[in-house]
Amino acid sequence: MKKLGDFLKYTRRLTIGDSVPYLSPGQIISVYYPSEGIFRAPFIVLEIERQFGRPIKVRLGEYNRDLANTMSLLLSETRNLQGQQ
Repeated sequence: MKKLGDFLKYTRRLTIGDSVPYLSPGQIISVYYPSEGIFRAPFIVLEIERQFGRPIKVRLGEYNRDLANTMSLLLSETRNLQGQQ
């Protein structure tokens, strides 16, 4: 059985402007930032750090359908177990 960490090949921490008010953890976004070696690819937002008057710091993980499927299966199994108790 694979561990959850096996599905994330790498994570990136980016500092971006404050013009993304609707960005939240769990969202899947497309990122294109060639100067940082990031070419257009899907990423999942893992963490957002917001401070008033400062740029937003975002931690992104490489999105992988296997990860999404694993998480949804875990969530459904958890719900089933909680319903049986």
